Amino acid sequence: MKAVFYDYRTDNWIFLSSPLMCFYVYKTTEIEEILREVEDYVQKGYFAAGYVAYEAAKAFDSAMHCHNSYTEMPLAAFCIFSEIHRENLAKPEAGTGVFDVIYDIGRSQYLDAFKRIKDYIQQGDTYQINYTMRLSGKVLGSPYGLFCRIVSDMGRAVPPYCAFFDMKEMAVLSFSPELFFEKHGEVLVCKPMKGTQERSYDTKTDIGFAKKLYLSQKDRAENIMITDMIRNDMGRIADKGTVTVPALFSIQALPYAYQMISTVKCRTSASFYEILKAMFPCASITGAPKIRSMQIIAELENSPRGIYTGSMCLLTPDYIQCNVAIRTMSIIDNQFLYGTGGGIVWDSDPASEYGEALLKASFLEQYRLD
Repeated sequence: MKAVFYDYRTDNWIFLSSPLMCFYVYKTTEIEEILREVEDYVQKGYFAAGYVAYEAAKAFDSAMHCHNSYTEMPLAAFCIFSEIHRENLAKPEAGTGVFDVIYDIGRSQYLDAFKRIKDYIQQGDTYQINYTMRLSGKVLGSPYGLFCRIVSDMGRAVPPYCAFFDMKEMAVLSFSPELFFEKHGEVLVCKPMKGTQERSYDTKTDIGFAKKLYLSQKDRAENIMITDMIRNDMGRIADKGTVTVPALFSIQALPYAYQMISTVKCRTSASFYEILKAMFPCASITGAPKIRSMQIIAELENSPRGIYTGSMCLLTPDYIQCNVAIRTMSIIDNQFLYGTGGGIVWDSDPASEYGEALLKASFLEQYRLD
């Protein structure tokens, strides 16, 4: 049993192994107690790693609706470690990959859901819905071997919030480019992501794609909408007058896409649990307004999200880092589940949105063995 987190600040990897104890939470009524206990251990000098699933949202606000068939994984899982160390990832494991890959919905089902979302927007129920779908299939090789192979292939473009968490019965591989929140002392930072553009192997075209995303009025409007939601959520636990937006519309390069990111920060003495209660799940993967959007998501999506769009978290005595668990795969008994999707607003084009969802899953294609 181990956890691995990429430290983008130093370009190396944090390893945690041989946990002293682990907590697995299956009931929303138990989440507060366990998360506070986890933080107590960290305040005593220990380290913690784990995840909070999307369907745990009800533990933080009973008005948040989620898919009611979530059963496979704990709502939250955290392990306590006495130390961390830094080392390189293992060499890529030859022959690892995925096969028998299927989507839980096809193009026609996606377009039907798209139309219903447009109807909800027209009726004034919502301004944006982050609609997602699931890929499933089988994995050949070990989960850690597959993680190392994918990261190795990414080269210098490793997404900054990559993480791996192995609980023996289940493993989570997260190649997330999005920060949910990071806390150093009393400084809390969020980096909401909204806006995606494919990349090109041609340098001139690729530069043009980055500029296209930066200048896109549609993507800027979506990004500012989510940034405002983050500011509002953060304001619940921020010291008065400290919420700021140091950067808007930054462009981040990934191997397969450009992403638009903004930065929101504040000062707060809020605990780990209190931050999650105020902000979970991240606004970028729900829609606006959050509660009504989550109701619509629960109605339209075919299956629970699980760890996808939840958060993988690392807690140390010095800082806390939680990603938004997108570009994330969970593996149970060599069966994987991977989510993909995007935000739909009034002026969204159905073909473009469907293509964006496929783009975000495209990196798996090079690991298909069938």
